[in-house]
Amino acid sequence: MPLLLKRILPDSALLLWDMSETPDEMALLLPPAFADVSEIRSQRRRRELLATRLLLCAAGCDLHRYSHGPHGEPHIDDPRYRHISVSHSNRIAGILLGRSAPVGLDIENMNRNFIRVEHKYLSENERINARKIPDGHGIYWCIKEALYKISNIFSKPETFGTFFVGDITVDLNKKCQPKVRLAAANQKLKFEILRFDEQAVVCIALN
Repeated sequence: MPLLLKRILPDSALLLWDMSETPDEMALLLPPAFADVSEIRSQRRRRELLATRLLLCAAGCDLHRYSHGPHGEPHIDDPRYRHISVSHSNRIAGILLGRSAPVGLDIENMNRNFIRVEHKYLSENERINARKIPDGHGIYWCIKEALYKISNIFSKPETFGTFFVGDITVDLNKKCQPKVRLAAANQKLKFEILRFDEQAVVCIALN
């Protein structure tokens, strides 16, 4: 059972799954009512959905209380957790649950070519700084993706690009300790960056 990480804290829970099995193998670990994903054509999407369900089960959540909003954003209505963020890379699936405060999670393979699209998510100063940090472009991407998820702007998907460059400013030092400014917001944020080989996991919660 490739549960990579299960960490339950007083205010949150982080669970990661190593997606090394086939969808059929993963489905065998789920209740029958949630094991059928035959309506999904993509093998990758099947694995991601099944892994998410397995992680929710591992967290002790009722799968009936998990749903998606009109723009695909995840929702949970669990007695212990009111907030959820979900992410997948090519290898790892993860969920971050929050008891009272919104949370944001992003998982990325650092071997992706982030430089090719740096103009879409980095300011000029951020581009310069990203080049000074190992995997800087990928870490910046993870942080901004997680912040995008936590900022509750799914209702305006057309603002995605502008939001990434104009409304999120990240100052990332060589130890990957970020300072963040969100436009029109004055929130304290808690950050954590984890590494599993070439995979990076960024967790963010409102403090």
